[in-house]
Amino acid sequence: MLKGIAGRTALITGAGGGIGSATARRLHAEGANIVAVDRDADSIEALVAELGERALAVPADVTSADDTARFFQRAVDTFETVDMFFANAGVESKVITLARYQENRIRHYHKILDEWIARD
Repeated sequence: MLKGIAGRTALITGAGGGIGSATARRLHAEGANIVAVDRDADSIEALVAELGERALAVPADVTSADDTARFFQRAVDTFETVDMFFANAGVESKVITLARYQENRIRHYHKILDEWIARD
């Protein structure tokens, strides 16, 4: 049992994914209110339906300042406070090896240098 969790409000970004939803389930089981935030509305709606009372789904993009202000405001409007914030949202991108990344970076620098030299 986690001390001091019951009755507190946890705002979790990336709550639709594995780590976020598992964290939401655990904190909710300990008595916390949950504000589940994710771009994938369906995943957090399903999570909130599973959790039941003391859970709120707020579809949002954490890269948007307006969305961020909105999900914090919804949390405060619903539960009066945010006691815990788990910044779990990730940014998806193509996965490449470090060697490939360095190769691309070197090519990029050469391109910039070539453009600068061509200007003279």
